[in-house]
Amino acid sequence: MTKIFSISPTIAVRAFDVRFCGGLGIDGGVLRIEMPDLSRSRIARISTPVCVKPGGGGYSIIGTSKLYTGMTVEIEGITKSTNPGVSARIFVRYLNRATKAYDGLAFGEPVTLLAGKPLSLSFTLPDTGGWPIVDLGIEFSALSRAAACIEIDHVRWNGTPQFTLEGDLFPQNEEKHVIGWISDMEMRWNNMGSRNPSLFAFGQNDGRGYLATGTLEWTNYAMESDIVIHSADEAGILVRYQGLGRHIALVKTRESIRLVRTCYEESVLAEKKLSWEEDTPHALKLVADGELITAYVDGQKMFEHREKELACGGAGFLVTTGIMGIKRLSVGRPRGDMGRIDL
Repeated sequence: MTKIFSISPTIAVRAFDVRFCGGLGIDGGVLRIEMPDLSRSRIARISTPVCVKPGGGGYSIIGTSKLYTGMTVEIEGITKSTNPGVSARIFVRYLNRATKAYDGLAFGEPVTLLAGKPLSLSFTLPDTGGWPIVDLGIEFSALSRAAACIEIDHVRWNGTPQFTLEGDLFPQNEEKHVIGWISDMEMRWNNMGSRNPSLFAFGQNDGRGYLATGTLEWTNYAMESDIVIHSADEAGILVRYQGLGRHIALVKTRESIRLVRTCYEESVLAEKKLSWEEDTPHALKLVADGELITAYVDGQKMFEHREKELACGGAGFLVTTGIMGIKRLSVGRPRGDMGRIDL
């Protein structure tokens, strides 16, 4: 699961102490970053968005992040010129659970720049509490007053997302917009009233609604969640989500548990009778590992399915005509028959 950006020639702009200039290279272009005035108290940062932020007006853009906890980012290029003592490191900015603002910062290890030498930066993204990463960038600093110039030709990321959401659960900014998830749910609450005050709840007055995160770069992973169902015709979890018409779901109906495949048409792959008392928590888990899809309920294996077409996609939830609450959700590496997720 690797993403590669080959930088194309770009316009020249000036932002703070960083200048960007397009320059032609063997692969079509590089991103040149010039830092004319660095010092111990005067750092420079360049970043690019990796997750959309909802705007105002009658329509709002929603989307998911490209980057998640557990993935590794690599940036490669060359140092064209530098004074001694200049260093660079990858950083990410994320939605801060404490402030509900985009002020969370995490940093990789600094690398000293050497003139005329290749530059290689790497950062395995740390735990953000499941709150979305919104920007990716490089920070430059110096031990004393200095200038430097680098050229970046590749940005890559890879690895399996590994995160857990609990408590407030779904990340919301100061305007109460859910960030990093795609939703067409009609209703959303931070609790389910006196029955289950600690749950994040959502639902539909009529018909089916979806809530999903992740990208088409997700392939092999496990999705697990403790859920509560209230007066819903059906509710469940999703893997290999590619849109409303393409996904695999583990669905609890009023009388049974089903493994359902949707590829423009919905088909029930397997089904067993199963009754739950309403408003009681249960654990659903789907493991996607190559072609093998394995489903668990409360730690017990229920179904297996070989899937050849839906080979990638995100994870999420569905509910039909009713309310679903979530106490916890985890995404991580698959571990075969293990009852929990390796985080």
